[in-house]
Amino acid sequence: MKKIKSSLLIGICMTIMCYPQLAEAKHHSGNWLDDKGCLHVWSYDTAFFGLIKYNKTYEIFCGVTLE
Repeated sequence: MKKIKSSLLIGICMTIMCYPQLAEAKHHSGNWLDDKGCLHVWSYDTAFFGLIKYNKTYEIFCGVTLE
């Protein structure tokens, strides 16, 4: 069992070293204005090959007008 755990850990480390762009945490965010004039902000985060995902949306304030 100890050899399986160490082999798995070595495999994960080797995969991360070979594909670091997939293993690193990524953050995407943006905002939009809906038809009621409310400003919304969103964020999307991923980590560890996309296995951990976190989405969040905020309504900042309403009554925004574009001039």
